[in-house]
Formats: sequence, structure tokens, C-alpha cells
Amino acid sequence: MILRAMIFLAVFGALQFTWQLLDGSALYHLLIDQGVVVPAAVLGRALTPDLGVHAVANHLRDTSGGLNIINGCDGMETLFLLFAGFAVAPLRWRARLYGVLVGIAVVYTLNLVRILALFYARRRDMALFDLLHGIVTPAIMVLSIAAFYYVWLRRSDGPVTR
Repeated sequence: MILRAMIFLAVFGALQFTWQLLDGSALYHLLIDQGVVVPAAVLGRALTPDLGVHAVANHLRDTSGGLNIINGCDGMETLFLLFAGFAVAPLRWRARLYGVLVGIAVVYTLNLVRILALFYARRRDMALFDLLHGIVTPAIMVLSIAAFYYVWLRRSDGPVTR
């Protein structure tokens, strides 16, 4: 149990440290600007075409301002928690791999919804934005991925015997 906790912390720490080193790099901008902000802008335009939602680098913009997606607000920490959890999960390799792949899609989808919720909250009420940004959406992200992880472990093809 202690070994698994240590491995979990080491994997999470290594991923987080590496991501911090990549801040501002071409890979960072590819993943965030093109992989997160552009799809959020496309969804925003589909939901509210009259707002003129568009992506500018790591900014989700409209006629009244917008939202900056910066390191720490990109959903990567939630993804790193998931990776670290699957690194120590007592699962067969196939269940672990599928769990990670499905989990990436879950985190990505949750994060896009979170970004759009924050974008619209900021337009409406800064106090609501602050509440959602600082407390509600981070808690929802972590609790949602923890629930996903729990369900995946319970429904997997069985633990590896050690």
C-alpha cells in the first residue's frame, strides 16, 4: 500500500514537473491552443453564434472580452491524477490501457464543458465566475475522475493477482 502511494506520488509529480517545464513551448501551445481553445471556440460558436466566439492562441474571445487558458487551468492536473492512479492500479495491462484511453476522453470532455461554463459565467457575473473557477469546477473535475476511476476498477476484467 505504501509502495503504491509512493509510486502514485512519483508519477504525478514527474508528470506535473514535466508539464511545468513545457509551459510556453511549442508542444504546450499545440496541446492547449489547438487542442483545447480552438475546440472550445467551435463549441461556443455552435451554442451562441451571435457572440462571435473565437480562439486567439490560448484565449477564448468574444465581443465583450474572454477567457485565458493558462497552465493550471488546462485540465492537465486531472489527467495526471488519472495517469498516476492507473500506474498503481492492480489491473491487467489491457484494462489499464483502455482505462487510460477512455479516461483521457472523459477528462477532455469535462474540461471543455468546464471552460465553456467559465466562459459564459464570466460574461454574466464575475462573482459566479470566481466561485466556479476557484471551487466548484475543480472539485467537479476531481470528483468526476475519481468516480470514473472507481467504476473502471470495479468493472474491469479483474485485478492482477500479486
